[in-house]
Amino acid sequence: GVELNGGLELAALAEERIRDTQWRSFGTAFAVVTATLWALLWSIPSLAALGMIVNVLPVIGLRGLMGWTGIPIDPANTMVAAVLLAIAVDDTIHVSLQYQRRRREGASKRDAVTTTLLTVGEAVAITSICLALGFAVLMFSKWGGLVSFGLLASLGIVFALVGDLLLLPAALLSRNRREPQQ
Repeated sequence: GVELNGGLELAALAEERIRDTQWRSFGTAFAVVTATLWALLWSIPSLAALGMIVNVLPVIGLRGLMGWTGIPIDPANTMVAAVLLAIAVDDTIHVSLQYQRRRREGASKRDAVTTTLLTVGEAVAITSICLALGFAVLMFSKWGGLVSFGLLASLGIVFALVGDLLLLPAALLSRNRREPQQ
């Protein structure tokens, strides 16, 4: 076989492996999160689909922000996408299940969204803020990799919170088709 030597060749190989690992970890997290949402929200498939969109948008936004600001993909921040997706789905599940419960009880979309935000909105906001602050502590590290990971994770959690409390309810209210009330 061929043996690589020299700093540039090894750095290029490491970067390629990091990128491959990132895609595999995100793909696995995406598959698990998708399966979980579909299993929980099977009676309203559109809600499961909206939940996935709301959970992927923060990851896309974060990756765009990384590209725009020049934050490189390194061993520390390569796992942000998978971690963010796994954390973000928690709040999406709370919001979605509460909405689904209200719809099953016969509430209109507007009433279901309003009740959902009033009953779980505060808890979702508080837990997300606590998580974001917990990851933000990493920004005080002396290792640059942890600094960028903490920053990206904190921002991503805030993006996910906005998705769960603003985008998901807005999408639910703007849909024209009726969902089963079961």
